[in-house]
Amino acid sequence: LEATARSMHEHGTEHLAKRAASIEKRIARMKVTDRPKTDKKMTVTFGDPNYETEEVLKVRDITKSYDGREILHNVSFNIRNRERVALLGANGAGKTTMLKILLGEEVPDGGVIRKGVGLKPAYLPQQVYFANPHRNLIDTLIYDKNVSMQVARNRLGSFQFTGETQLKTVDMLSGGEKSRLRLCELMYDPLNLLILDEPTNHLDLASREWIEEAVEAFDGTLLFVSHDRYFVERFATRVLYLENGYLTDFIGSYSVFLDWRAKGGGALPEAAPAPAPKKKKAAVPTLDDGPKPPEKPKRTGGTKNLQKLLNTLEREISQLETQSSDLEQQMVDAASDSGKLLELMTEKEACDEKLAAKMDEWEAVAAELEELQ
Repeated sequence: LEATARSMHEHGTEHLAKRAASIEKRIARMKVTDRPKTDKKMTVTFGDPNYETEEVLKVRDITKSYDGREILHNVSFNIRNRERVALLGANGAGKTTMLKILLGEEVPDGGVIRKGVGLKPAYLPQQVYFANPHRNLIDTLIYDKNVSMQVARNRLGSFQFTGETQLKTVDMLSGGEKSRLRLCELMYDPLNLLILDEPTNHLDLASREWIEEAVEAFDGTLLFVSHDRYFVERFATRVLYLENGYLTDFIGSYSVFLDWRAKGGGALPEAAPAPAPKKKKAAVPTLDDGPKPPEKPKRTGGTKNLQKLLNTLEREISQLETQSSDLEQQMVDAASDSGKLLELMTEKEACDEKLAAKMDEWEAVAAELEELQ
């Protein structure tokens, strides 16, 4: 915008000077933020890359009831090595119950679970607890993982716990930092199945990004419960959907699963669908490609009506800019609420599209008015 305003001033006409002044007013209303810092990316990988057992879990006819209500009805599925599986469903559908049965924390009323040879699972719950929350981070790793102080410091540094942060006690950490610390502990274990229960729930954006990077670094089988559609879309290659006690086993991404449900279901795909081929870009027309499109008709009513339209557009642009700024602040305030954040992002995108369209219309009217004058 500054470059455009400078260019308009350089042309020296009265009308362009007015347009430049309008743009400068727009610039003055903008909030200036600090330049964003580029955080160090996680460079570690963890898990057991040598684990070759094909069938990680075999679940057959699991049934579970509470107070006479059947939560799970003959639930069966297999999970293969290195699959990334999302266990989804509405609240109360039995997702956490299914996880607890898989982990041996609850006993099913019926059914069998067979685990692959050499399976070493790890569980990251919604709320992470440590045996002694009053220890600092270095001592926590020394006691929990039986490592030297230097190894503990190096491992913490790999998960962006650096400097004085390593001397904090565990009870001073946020929920996201506790999850990251637990993943740091798991990082050097030869685990090959990672089970997550709402890993990004109630986390701020920075913590969510770190959890996602840690999960991306995991080289093994992933099974997780989540209501975070972005997390599910990023990681799931298969969806297990619980509804009214029954399980739907869908192979494919979350977005493809949603499309399948929106169309009323039907035959389940046997493999992940191939991505749609990209459309070729249309050739750029040349002088020999036929007649040019007709020019847009000029507005009637002379310069007076054009000036009125220009003033109206400027008021609308100002209102949309204020609305966009308000939505941006609301997005900052809702950073830890993924559902609200998604709603605000959609609303702001629509607002910004309207603003861009109004700016284009303003420029077209201004150019037309300048030509008539």
